[in-house]
Amino acid sequence: MPDKKATVYTSALASGNEMSEVEILVEPAESFEDYEEAWLACMSHVHWIDDRGPFDYHSDEELEEIQDAFDKPENTFLVARLDDDEIVGVLGILSDDKTGRIRNWEPGVPPFERGCGVADALMRFGFSFLKDRGVERVKCRLRYPLDRPELISWHAQLYDSFGFKKSGSMSVTLLLDLSLSIPQPTPENIVVKTLDDFTLEELSELTVTAFASTPEDRAVHGFYSSVTDYDQSLQIQQAIRNGKFGHSPADFWRVAVVNGEPAGLLIGWIPEFKHRPPFGIIGELGVSPNFRRIGVASLLVNQINQLFLEHGCQYSWVGTPEINRGGLELYQSLGFVPIIGLIEYEATL
Repeated sequence: MPDKKATVYTSALASGNEMSEVEILVEPAESFEDYEEAWLACMSHVHWIDDRGPFDYHSDEELEEIQDAFDKPENTFLVARLDDDEIVGVLGILSDDKTGRIRNWEPGVPPFERGCGVADALMRFGFSFLKDRGVERVKCRLRYPLDRPELISWHAQLYDSFGFKKSGSMSVTLLLDLSLSIPQPTPENIVVKTLDDFTLEELSELTVTAFASTPEDRAVHGFYSSVTDYDQSLQIQQAIRNGKFGHSPADFWRVAVVNGEPAGLLIGWIPEFKHRPPFGIIGELGVSPNFRRIGVASLLVNQINQLFLEHGCQYSWVGTPEINRGGLELYQSLGFVPIIGLIEYEATL
């Protein structure tokens, strides 16, 4: 755990027509067991604790990740108490070299404690800890059910007050129940090949062509260097091939060829999550501008869905920027349902 010890913050609290001062003690938790107890108490109001969908966060999974990270000196797990020793907030911060990250849905502060500066004290301590470690930027995210945007309003306002800015466009996650997927015949003018037929260098070139060839494409995908920069694309594809994100055999890499020319690419994998039903992820789907609107994308999606089914998956999962209207229309036309919104934030220290 970090060398930085307890800090007392003073906050003004309005009570009726009078103002009073509240002292908030923030300190790193001494053990995972102590932090677990505090985390469960301060996060009990969060929607995914007791009333979660199959693809929401899971409390057991979150606690397992916290336990794995707890004893690493680059991380800190903070507990806030009032002067009567009542626990009123928690905040987990992870750091790696020059970048820090705030854990999911944190700071965790019960709604009835949000008016006395608890979250502000936790964030100030966390930022101070990161600055002492030489961290230059901090990231966080808000991932929420699309039909309940009000759930993120408090955190969004808090992040804004600490200088966080949105990093890129909001992403939308769509889900397909694979029992509804119907096999589609391959048109005669399209040949579908796999990773066995191409080098990663060739597929990275196709990726950049598909995602960054036109001004319209760059406006949608320009924030995502993994698909618009050749070197970054190659690095990500090497990681996928090596199994970093899950099971991705050669036939999960679908390459459409039209008139002998690579026209489109889809890369899929099956991640390992013990707290979610089995599902496959469409990690990348792109079609070269010269071959759009001839059925390449829908064919590749249909084929990977059939492969996911053959490998025991119940769902197919895909994410795309909210501003990618064409992509959203395509997925919904194939039966995918938008379920999750994801906003990434970043602040400079």
